[in-house]
Amino acid sequence: MSEIRLNVPYESQLDNNTDYFGAGFRQCNFTSHLMAVRFLKPGIRESQFERKWYEFGDTTDHVAGTKCLAFFGIDSEWRENLSKRHIMDQLAQEIPVPLGVAYKSSGHIVLAIGCNDQGLLIHDPYGIRHSAHDSYDVGANGAYDLYTWGILDQVLFDIGQNSAWGRIIRKCPN
Repeated sequence: MSEIRLNVPYESQLDNNTDYFGAGFRQCNFTSHLMAVRFLKPGIRESQFERKWYEFGDTTDHVAGTKCLAFFGIDSEWRENLSKRHIMDQLAQEIPVPLGVAYKSSGHIVLAIGCNDQGLLIHDPYGIRHSAHDSYDVGANGAYDLYTWGILDQVLFDIGQNSAWGRIIRKCPN
């Protein structure tokens, strides 16, 4: 497999505005989607995206995320049955993929921005993850962090090869 490495600008969830969604530690979903949207549709401001998402619901609400992306012209759906092939197909089309990974009891959202033979390249808005455990360098630059296929089997495909949570983006007119 040849490496895919999308040039997606990295964002930390810890320096977000807290007026709408509260503390930065609960903004991984919003921030991962923001990185994807700003890559796909340059020019969208964080404040603009945040206000619109808030109108549709909370940052932890995937339906609100779908509605927000639709407002900006991005047709997508949140799914809980993704396979490695789904993710690879999106990346091959130069579409980053927000993914839900196991983390503590509530989970965590990251952004797949590439892949290679070893695993997925991840922009993790919370920092750098250490293996499949719940240990992080919180606030460190989590850009292009490699999640190996072995780690992904524990935190993404943890209940089977067609069990990943993530957003499929079907079309995104410029």
